[in-house]
Amino acid sequence: MSRSTEDVTNLLERLPGNVDEEILSLESMFPNWKWEAIPQQVSNYFVRNCLGKPWTNFLALSIFVDTHYDKLVPASIFAFLNTMHVRLEALFNWYNIARLNAFDPVRHIGEYMQLQNDVLPNHTVNMRAKFYSHYKGTTQRVFQFINNQLSDQKRSGLISFLLPPLVDNGRFSLRGEAQDQAKETRKDEVEAIVPHYPYIRYLANMRYNIIKRIKKKYQEALGHVQMNNIDMPFTFRYEDQEDKVEYEFKLWDRDSFLAKHPKVGVAKDNVCFLEYIGARIKNEQIEDVDLWFNELFLNKAYSTNANEAYLKEHGYTKSSFVSQQAGIVSPSRFVAQIVSHVEGVFFEVEPIMAACLFGRLAIDVLTTTGARMNELQQINLGPKGMVPLQLPENRTLYELNMIPKGRIEEEHYYVSETTWEMIRETVHYLMEHYNVQKASQIPVVNFNGTRDALLKPKPYIFQLNNFHLNNSSVQACMRFILHGYTLQTNNGDVVNIKAHLLRHAFANHMVHVMKQSKDMVRELLHHKNEIVTYYYSQATSEQIQEHVMDIGKALDAHYKYSQVLRTPEELEEMMGENPIGAYLEVTGGTCVVSAVCPAKLACVGCAGKVPDPAKKDQLIKFIEHNEKSIEFFKSNGQPIEVRKLRNGNMNARKELEEITLIETYRKDATYDPKLTLS
Repeated sequence: MSRSTEDVTNLLERLPGNVDEEILSLESMFPNWKWEAIPQQVSNYFVRNCLGKPWTNFLALSIFVDTHYDKLVPASIFAFLNTMHVRLEALFNWYNIARLNAFDPVRHIGEYMQLQNDVLPNHTVNMRAKFYSHYKGTTQRVFQFINNQLSDQKRSGLISFLLPPLVDNGRFSLRGEAQDQAKETRKDEVEAIVPHYPYIRYLANMRYNIIKRIKKKYQEALGHVQMNNIDMPFTFRYEDQEDKVEYEFKLWDRDSFLAKHPKVGVAKDNVCFLEYIGARIKNEQIEDVDLWFNELFLNKAYSTNANEAYLKEHGYTKSSFVSQQAGIVSPSRFVAQIVSHVEGVFFEVEPIMAACLFGRLAIDVLTTTGARMNELQQINLGPKGMVPLQLPENRTLYELNMIPKGRIEEEHYYVSETTWEMIRETVHYLMEHYNVQKASQIPVVNFNGTRDALLKPKPYIFQLNNFHLNNSSVQACMRFILHGYTLQTNNGDVVNIKAHLLRHAFANHMVHVMKQSKDMVRELLHHKNEIVTYYYSQATSEQIQEHVMDIGKALDAHYKYSQVLRTPEELEEMMGENPIGAYLEVTGGTCVVSAVCPAKLACVGCAGKVPDPAKKDQLIKFIEHNEKSIEFFKSNGQPIEVRKLRNGNMNARKELEEITLIETYRKDATYDPKLTLS
C-alpha cells in the first residue's frame, strides 16, 4: 500500500509531546513493530482529530496494538478509532468530564445505553450499540496485549492511560433493539428511494456531463491564456443545457490570486483553479441553475473543518464528503484555505472530475446489478476481470467477475454496453492521469477494503494516485454527485444514499416495480440464502397499500406479490428442460439470465433484460399489438387475458420511460457548447 513521505513524517513529528513516552517506547521493545507502519487513513485521522484529548494516549496505544498485535485490517482499525473518538468526545462533553480517571464506564456508558435516561437523545440505538461493541472490543484487546506481552513494570507504567473495561455481563447491550430499529429505518429509506430509482441514474449521468463540459472549457481557456501569454485572472463563459443557461467562471493561478489577496497565504507549487461567478438564465422556466456543489464548497464539506450545522441540516455527518484518497472532491491546501479569507466558490477541476467519474460509475453499477460495495470495488482490468461476450447481430455484453460476500470463488455480474462505456471512459481517464498509452499500463494496486486478504493486487478501476479507493472514498463520490437531490422518509428524515441502501432498493425495485420473482432477484444479488432475499425485497408500506387497493381489480397481481418462493425444481417442472440461457436478443433489449427463466418468458418488464434504446420501436409495436389484442379479448369476454395484456403494456411503458432517460443523458453527453473568452 503506497503512502507519502509527508504522511509518515506528519505522524512521527506529531506523536512526541502529544503521546506519552511510555507508549511511544513500545516500538523499541518489539523490533518489527513501527509507528510509521500505522495505516495511512488511521494515522491521518488520529493526528487531525485525536490529539490533546483525555483519551489520546489510550487511542494511540489501541491503534498500535490493533496494527501489530491483533493485525486487524486497516478498515477495521479506522472504524474502531473513529467510533471510539467520536462517542468518547460526546460523552465527556455531556457529563463535563475533564480527566480520564473521572470517567466511569459502568455509570456513564450504562446511562448512555439505557434509553430512558435521555443521555445524548439525538443518538440512535444503532450508534449506541456500535459504541458499546467497539468499546468492549477495544479495551479487551488492549488489556490482553498488556497482560500477555508486557512485564509487570511496563504494565504499571501504562495503567494510568487505560480506559477501564466495561464489566456488565451484557446487560447494557442494545443489539436486538439496534437490529430491529435498523430494519425499520432501512425499510423507510427504501420506500423513499424506490420511486426515484431510474432518476438517480439519470441525474448522475447529467451531472457528470456538466462537469465534463466544465473541464473541457477550462482546458480551452487555460490553453488560450498560455498560448497568448495573457495575465490571470481571466474570465470566460459558455452556454450550457442546450444554450438555455450561460455559466461564467474566472480562471486563476496561485500567483495572480496572491497578488490580489496577499493575506491568503503561500503554496509551494503553482496551481490553476476556477472561481464560479454565476449563471445567467436565458429561459425563465429553468430553475436552480447554479452548480449543485456550490454550497458544499462554501461550507468546506470536503474537510474536517466543515460547517457541521450545514451538514447536519442536509442529513450528513462530518466525514460524509471527506475522501481518504487525495485528489477526490477536496482541492489542494492552497485553494481550500481561500474560503476562509475570500467569499466565493473556488475549486480545482480535477478533484471534482474524479469524484463525478467514480460516483457516476458506482451508482450505475450498484443500481443495475445490485452489487455490494466490496464487489463494486473489485472491478478490474485483469485477464478475467471483464470478459466481452459476443451476441447475435454483432452485439456485445460484458461479464464482470467478482467474489461475492461469503464466497471464495469469482461469480458473474452482467452489465450492458452502456455501463461498459462508462468503464471505458474511466479507463481512459486513468490512462490520462498516469500518463500512459495503454490500459495494460494502469498500475496494479493493493485492494483497500474489507476482505483484502482474499483479494490480490490488480489494476482495479477504482483507483487514483497509485491507491485503491476504499469504501468511504467511493461513498463520498456518490454523495457528491447526488448532493441536493433530497429524499425524505414519511417521517421527514433525510435519506443519505449509501451503497447498501441502493442494494436493498434494487431488490425492492426488481420485485415490486419490475414484478420479478424472488428467485431471479436472489440470483442477481448473489444471495446464498433465500430468506435474506426476502428481507431485502420486502414491500414498503406504500406498496402494500397500493396492492390491497388493486386486489379487486387484478387478481393476477396477487401472485406476483406472493411471498411464496419457488424452488429451481418447481421452475424446471413449469418450464420443462429447456433453459433460456443468457445473451439472447428479446423484445426491447438483451436477456442476461443464465439459468432457467424465472419470469416464464415474460421478457417485457423483466429485470433480467438490459434495455436497449436501439430497440425502442419493438416496445412501441409491442404496445400497439397488445392494444389490438385487448379489443379482441374484450369482445370475446375474456377479462383475464385483457388484464395480462394491460399489465404487459404497463411494463413496456416503464421500459420506454427508462430508455427515454438513457437517450436524454446520451444526447447531453455529446453537447459541446461554444466558449466565450473575455
